[in-house]
Amino acid sequence: MLIIIQHGIIENFVINLKEPLYVQRSSGTLVRTNYGTIQNGYVYGENIKAIFGMGGYSEYNVGIIAETNGITGIIKNIYSLSNIDYSEDNSGKNVGANIVYNSDNNNGSVENVYSVGTGENINDFTSGPNIYKSNGRVNNSYYFADEIFTGGYDTKGNKLSLWDTSFQNQILNGDGQFEVDELVSRGYYPHIKMSDKMPRQEYIELPEVEDADLADILSTEVIEQGSQRIKVKFSINNPSAEQIEKIEIKNITTNILSQEYADGKSTVIAELTEPKLCVSQYDVLSITTKGAFGLTYTREYKEGERKINVDLYREIWNVQDWKNINNSTQENYMLMTDLDFINEGNTVHIDRIDGILNGNGHKISNIKLSNRSLINDLYGKIINLEIINFEQEDATGGMIYMLQPEGIIDNVHMSNVNIKMTGNGYVGGLARQAWVSTIKNSSINNINIIVERNQNQRDRSFIGGIVRPYG
Repeated sequence: MLIIIQHGIIENFVINLKEPLYVQRSSGTLVRTNYGTIQNGYVYGENIKAIFGMGGYSEYNVGIIAETNGITGIIKNIYSLSNIDYSEDNSGKNVGANIVYNSDNNNGSVENVYSVGTGENINDFTSGPNIYKSNGRVNNSYYFADEIFTGGYDTKGNKLSLWDTSFQNQILNGDGQFEVDELVSRGYYPHIKMSDKMPRQEYIELPEVEDADLADILSTEVIEQGSQRIKVKFSINNPSAEQIEKIEIKNITTNILSQEYADGKSTVIAELTEPKLCVSQYDVLSITTKGAFGLTYTREYKEGERKINVDLYREIWNVQDWKNINNSTQENYMLMTDLDFINEGNTVHIDRIDGILNGNGHKISNIKLSNRSLINDLYGKIINLEIINFEQEDATGGMIYMLQPEGIIDNVHMSNVNIKMTGNGYVGGLARQAWVSTIKNSSINNINIIVERNQNQRDRSFIGGIVRPYG
């Protein structure tokens, strides 16, 4: 150590540990006990090697800046890039910290400090890593490491903060003694302002920020669902233990209701409402977290990179709502009541459905069509629907003209079906044709298909009670 006990002011300093410093018991690189002020400086280079198990001591108190910060001691505006490597035999010992070991009997002040990385053979992830113990005041003590220390006085930070000039200035530059903006924007740690006669300071590169350093959505689970609102549980990898501020999802509003953090992950409960499109898949666009000093960081995703699979529906309460399906055929729709199509004729015809039409257990009835089907092309799904009194004249089709590839009819039941075809063509009750698609759990009860042609016409009719298969 440079000083045993100090009562004055040490400021504007740089310590470069060019070789490892080996210690056995109590040590601070700069001072052992501080009763004065240590401010505006940084330490970098090799780690301290704390060799425990020698001498039979019960305490091995090691700090990078100081072992003990006394009752009048102030340590502030400091960062440390050096760490402490502990010997393997350190169980049950009072070990050190990257900034200061503050003993229980002293209550000095430590503020605006940070450290980067951790040493080897750490077996206590509760106290530290900057300040091991303190009865004094600790404000704005951050550490940037892969490990998470669950207790103590220090806050885990996101490495992005180190690239943020606002964070570096707020932590280090209360006295205006650091050169921050230009260096950080170029990817280097701040320097102390010194005269040209002082040795030139090295350019130390900031750590690379990888995806693993950022919050990321691991999984989603729908825990409550309505037609146009859902409650979703997000499991979020959150290595920096930051507050999840916002999750932006395309075409829907997201409101965070609650969040809990444990073991490097956050569980976030959010309500999704006011969908601009009612579909079955929503793209997560970004996740925003709040870290040190309220600084926010946003991780953006490409469309399709993170998705939420859930079925939301436009509600159908009347015949006009049904007709409006033609305005946005890619969306999902759900019947909220029975519908009577009497005297509507072809006005209830739907060109195509790419999403889901969910009958929701309701009925549509009294359908009378001329020379067209109720739905021309089904690329999506029709489910949970009952159709009563279905009539077609001059028909080439059925309820659906073409059940397209991957189209699905599930739990759809028709009764009292009358189809009249003039001339030749294809006819099926549920669908005129089905091509690489699915019909299941569905039925037709009481169907009549009549084909009319003159005696000179060749019989070229292809008829199926439920569907005339493609081919």
